[in-house]
Amino acid sequence: MSEVEKRARSDATLPGEGPPRKGIERRPQPRYEFVVPVLVRVMLEEETFHSLPFPGRSRNIAAGGMLVEIEGISENDYKRMIRHNRFVRVHVPISEAGREAVFFGKMVWFDFRRTSKGILCRTDIAFEPLREKEQTMLTELLRQLEAAARNQPKQGAG
Repeated sequence: MSEVEKRARSDATLPGEGPPRKGIERRPQPRYEFVVPVLVRVMLEEETFHSLPFPGRSRNIAAGGMLVEIEGISENDYKRMIRHNRFVRVHVPISEAGREAVFFGKMVWFDFRRTSKGILCRTDIAFEPLREKEQTMLTELLRQLEAAARNQPKQGAG
């Protein structure tokens, strides 16, 4: 793994949680910090694809997926959402120009916890094959994030 990939990888540690976890990186692509507001629409197949919309924020992104945090989710909604591999649409602002991408994927990991600020749900979303427009937008975003990570000073330097 290159030095850029090591610095870019984010283990999604929240403020106050301590240092990122150490160990073997199991992800096939590097993750880059990417904190923006998003809208997650959880598809409920048992309700004729009715969706549960949740405003949240992304924490990091990679070619294959992203980590999203949703605050204030009710325990009832969490229980409806938790079914493994639930399909989602994530509406993500990509640039200051107001462009938005809609990434389709599956929820593949959950962390539901009570914090001093209320209830927090973190979920890892694995992208399904993207349409050409969204794939182009994601590829360009990842190039920009990689370049920014490459230009960051190394930790401990200075």
